[in-house]
Amino acid sequence: YAFSEVMKDHSANSLVMNLIIVGLAVLGPKMFVNNKIEHRKKKLKRAFPDTLDLLLICVESGLALDAALTRVCSELGKAYPEMALELNQTRLELTLLNDRIRALNNLSERTDMVQFRSLNASLIQSERFGTSLTDTLRVLAEDFRLERMADAEAKAARLPVMLTVPLIFLLMPSFMLIVLGPAIVGVLKTTSGM
Repeated sequence: YAFSEVMKDHSANSLVMNLIIVGLAVLGPKMFVNNKIEHRKKKLKRAFPDTLDLLLICVESGLALDAALTRVCSELGKAYPEMALELNQTRLELTLLNDRIRALNNLSERTDMVQFRSLNASLIQSERFGTSLTDTLRVLAEDFRLERMADAEAKAARLPVMLTVPLIFLLMPSFMLIVLGPAIVGVLKTTSGM
């Protein structure tokens, strides 16, 4: 009887372990890939305003879009390698494909980010309607610079709330010890004297 109980417990434990392993095998790769995607998107989002500013400077200096992308890729290679890879891929597609709109659409599809979709739409609009690429990039750069500032302000606004819990658990005990310490010493002296 005891052997059958042990076997039941063992089979239940092994069943739970097998379910956990199967769950990790099924969900693990998807979670890993999603984590990598989000990490890459954060890096691209962080690099986007600087990239746009550099692209604007290159276009203002008289370079065409292809040459400006080449210059931006060479400048951003060490600081933002992910961004340099994306822009280099777009530069190569602009060179190899005869369809500039398709090359720009590929950039926004690869990254799947609002920032790149905005850049894509602005560049296509500038290409179609003949508007100034410099003015378009200047407006876009200003918008994303303001967005980055708003994100920083939002993070700064959350900071006091996040610091409340550590302050309560770390500083309150020492503060209470400082405030109540003399009273505790006085009580101990009084009770020891009795």
